[in-house]
Amino acid sequence: MTHASMLRWLICPDDGGSLTFVNGLLMCNGCGRAFEVDDNIVRILPRQLMEPSSDSELQKLREQKTRDEQASWYDMLIGLKLVELFEMPIYRKLLGTRCYDVALEIGCGTGRVTVELVKRVKHLFALDLSYASLELCRKRLKRSFGNDGWLLLHGDANSLPIRDESCDLVFSAQAIEHVPGKHLQCEVFYEVARVLKPSSPFVFSIYHWSWLMKLFSKREGYHKGGIYFYRWNAEELKQALSKHFEVEYIRPCAGYILIVRALKRANGNKAAMGG
Repeated sequence: MTHASMLRWLICPDDGGSLTFVNGLLMCNGCGRAFEVDDNIVRILPRQLMEPSSDSELQKLREQKTRDEQASWYDMLIGLKLVELFEMPIYRKLLGTRCYDVALEIGCGTGRVTVELVKRVKHLFALDLSYASLELCRKRLKRSFGNDGWLLLHGDANSLPIRDESCDLVFSAQAIEHVPGKHLQCEVFYEVARVLKPSSPFVFSIYHWSWLMKLFSKREGYHKGGIYFYRWNAEELKQALSKHFEVEYIRPCAGYILIVRALKRANGNKAAMGG
């Protein structure tokens, strides 16, 4: 059964309304929409992805389909395993030894980093666009940690279903670069700032437009299966984060990604909303 105490931090992704748990469903007290709760996975995609009308929404659904198809073998990718050897020690260092109360992981996939986060967090939300990936993540977490202290969200990074200033940590590993378009990735940064408490950390990795990638890849394009990507350089990423965050750490890793730790500014979201 879902850890019921965690449901109080969730909101409707459409109108931000509060939710009430009734007969196995989360009901929005604003728009009246119902969200299914299925054995520690909440189906909480925004309405625009259920009824897509824009190119970016259609692209997200294409990625969702590909990720679902790839879920069973994704963790076996050799390149991913190699990068993981370099990135995991850095994540552990940037997360520190603190035990976080409420945390959110964006783009958890099958849970390769989620199993590290859940050890450090009392209440962990892990969000992904791929339901098939979440099912594998659920199996992995249940096998090692039981049912309590974590909740998986089938949702969208541009419409985080989390109350304002609820999280002590937001984490993401190689996920935000796949949000279709640099402008929508910047909107994810805003969403992260919205759900974070002031002065709390945002630890993440993102594709890097490094010298190595300049030799062997494109800055912007699509992976096999139609998965969009954009590669950032360090200065443009710092600029994109500056409205909401104070960047403490930004370093390249494995010639492939940038790893970042940034603290939410005390008035980051309010300043951005005011222009």
